[in-house]
Amino acid sequence: MPAAAGNGLPVTLAETARIYLRPVGLACGNTAEKFLAAGQAKRLAGGPWVFAACEVAVRAPEGIEGIRRAVASLAEIEAWVDRLAPRLRDGLSAQLGRLTGPRVAPGGGPLERPLIMSVVDASSDPEAAVAQGRHLAAAGADILEIGGEFESTAGSTLGVARLRPVLQGLAADPSLRRLVLSIDTRDLEILAEGLTAGATVINSLPAPAGSPRILAAIAESEAQVVLTHGRSESGATSHDPRPADTPFEVFDVLETRIDACVAAGIPRARLIVDPGLGFGKRAEDDLAILRTLALYHGLGCPILLDVAREDAAGELDRAFPPRGRLPGSLAAAVHALDQGVQILKVRDVADFRQALDLWRRLTGLAE
Repeated sequence: MPAAAGNGLPVTLAETARIYLRPVGLACGNTAEKFLAAGQAKRLAGGPWVFAACEVAVRAPEGIEGIRRAVASLAEIEAWVDRLAPRLRDGLSAQLGRLTGPRVAPGGGPLERPLIMSVVDASSDPEAAVAQGRHLAAAGADILEIGGEFESTAGSTLGVARLRPVLQGLAADPSLRRLVLSIDTRDLEILAEGLTAGATVINSLPAPAGSPRILAAIAESEAQVVLTHGRSESGATSHDPRPADTPFEVFDVLETRIDACVAAGIPRARLIVDPGLGFGKRAEDDLAILRTLALYHGLGCPILLDVAREDAAGELDRAFPPRGRLPGSLAAAVHALDQGVQILKVRDVADFRQALDLWRRLTGLAE
């Protein structure tokens, strides 16, 4: 590994090295304002959190076995960047810019507070699905994802027939006008129907390289897209890479997918990233991701984290049945909020809304 300066940052680096920045020591409220006034910190993702330092992780050109970490202030990092080779300097400068740039909220406008997302099951009775949506909205959901077995063996026709009345019913309810509607689909016809019926967020987008028609349809709309990492996309096995390296694997795959979307005409501002807890990962992989969540702010997109108790964070403690995993999921959610995560996908909306509202009061972020 290259020699390091007093702050631990490498003095020399090969141009093929990969550099990652993870904000550390986040602050908000009065403390954040004092740091900003003194010029010692910058806003994280244009939101209420600020950071004055980053963990710098350098992956040597020989591969992930050569990861080296150091913590340095923003001033030290900016001075270090100026001494790097052009390719590294340009890439790291862009990453610093993405750490601080404001995010667009689902549905449009600035993303200034954490949001709660939940799922409406539209696989059966439309009236029951609309009623469920009203219940979730009353409990405190900001975003409703219309989910269900749309891509069934019966094809797109059945999926559209299930989706249309639910979306129309929710969109037509004046008491739900503040809600953002999302659809979970990989089918072009269902996607088109969802956009027409009022959905503004698309989830479960397949790997961009294999879905040019889907990408083109989204690019022509104004919809936002959730890019979720799944282990199968990276080609890694269930035992590769090591858990400590998983966060960087996830970052690289999501960055590749972002680049593909941008190349297809979907602006970065319309993309949302989800590190995919539980998607082809072991519990130790999920823990490694949770410990380093702030890393993903460097992708320049809002971060969505699925902490539903039945899967995702709930799987971190398999000693408990799904109904017993709510406390662990709440702990994961509060930790994510402390790392600046902007969107929490949950099932127990009322419980998470109560936790989020108290968290905002404790951190001085309540309105």
